[in-house]
Amino acid sequence: MTGTTEIDAKLMRAKHVMKLLDISRWTLTRLESARVIRVVVLSAQKRYVKEDVMKLLDPASGLGVELWTPKQTADFIGGISTKTVVRMVDSGKLRSATTPKGYRRVFAADVRKFVTLNQGAVHVSAKPDEERAGAD
Repeated sequence: MTGTTEIDAKLMRAKHVMKLLDISRWTLTRLESARVIRVVVLSAQKRYVKEDVMKLLDPASGLGVELWTPKQTADFIGGISTKTVVRMVDSGKLRSATTPKGYRRVFAADVRKFVTLNQGAVHVSAKPDEERAGAD
């Protein structure tokens, strides 16, 4: 019985992960398929590895999932519109997630990777949050 308790202490239910990360079930599935969060199936029920979830919450780990709005993404890349960002997501050039309210969020790591791979073709501005803070 102790082994089961130890395992349960290291795993989380989907509803707790979604609430903690403030994401939808669809987004959780995307994180799972992108292998950002490991999954264990116990008694035909999915459980998520607590360690992976906590890493997503810790920005110092460098593994955290930073999500940007299409506007923030367009501002970071520079010279493109939010519509272009949405088209890039739809075509698979960038991955995105959806908030519980249905808003699209783009993985910042994918944006940085895209910019690195297309260095000469795009103009990169400051980080979106820093830009906004300077405008105030």
